[in-house]
Amino acid sequence: MSYQEHISKLFLDIENEVGITKMDDLVLSSLCRAIHDYRECSEEDFFAQFYELFETIKNTQPRISLVIDHFFHLWKILCDAQAKPHPEGHLFWEKKILQAIKGFRKNIREEKKRMVKSGAAQIKNGDVILVHSLSSSVLDSLSRGKRKGKKFRVIIAEQEVEKTQKLIEKLTKSRISFQVVPEYMLTHIEGEVSKVFLGAVTLNSNLNIVGDAGMNAVVSEFHLRKTPVYLFMLTRKFSLWKSSSSHHRYKAKTTRTHGYMPITFERIKFSHDRVPHGLFDFFITEQGKMTSKDLSAEYQKRFKEREKWRKEFFKED
Repeated sequence: MSYQEHISKLFLDIENEVGITKMDDLVLSSLCRAIHDYRECSEEDFFAQFYELFETIKNTQPRISLVIDHFFHLWKILCDAQAKPHPEGHLFWEKKILQAIKGFRKNIREEKKRMVKSGAAQIKNGDVILVHSLSSSVLDSLSRGKRKGKKFRVIIAEQEVEKTQKLIEKLTKSRISFQVVPEYMLTHIEGEVSKVFLGAVTLNSNLNIVGDAGMNAVVSEFHLRKTPVYLFMLTRKFSLWKSSSSHHRYKAKTTRTHGYMPITFERIKFSHDRVPHGLFDFFITEQGKMTSKDLSAEYQKRFKEREKWRKEFFKED
């Protein structure tokens, strides 16, 4: 396994464990420690190593837009700082990066606080809310609704054991009433569900929402029933480059053996699903509640703003 593949797998494992926003924070914390411990041979050496790391980060499979965006901003800050004389050497670069990361974290905290407030406002007394993905924004919104005295219950669409257990732990800690139903048996209880709350990894250039494997089936089922489906996502998670099939999905192939017969077979597992954004009824962002038309317009605006960036860092025409 190459270094690039190791980083990709590490990011995927962390994202599955704690979610995108927490993973981004862990990456930034690790970068702070690495730069603090680094002793450059020269200014050129420092920039060469940082750019090499940036190249690795931006080419992970799947690509993590929030992390890539923060590394892009750090690179621009360093390039601007490089143009000015500085006698402090390593301490100068460290100070610039720490200041920027402090700003990133503050902005995300403030944006997420606004999003959670908006999300909790969607909860009404008597709601039965289906959750599927391990989203801190969804869970924080449910917890806020509970603290505000809302009377509701949750149905967890059971999927991978680790994710389902974490959802159970979080809801139990918040004293929210819930039931667990396998995601392939939701047709039996779909009539009870009044709302669906989901988190996501990103919105890509094809205007597809990238989320947990299994999301497509859940969204399609409740879209057909005309049950409102809400998607929680910060707009800074947008993937502002031209998407390909490899950018937001990781395919793992393994050879398995039948439990008690001499049969071997290939098993294919995918990390994420892609869902057309038009299948979602509402999007909960730091800007409040948006429709699919609102979200599309916001994405197109930001995509246009990043045209120069794409040409420089992704070599897009």
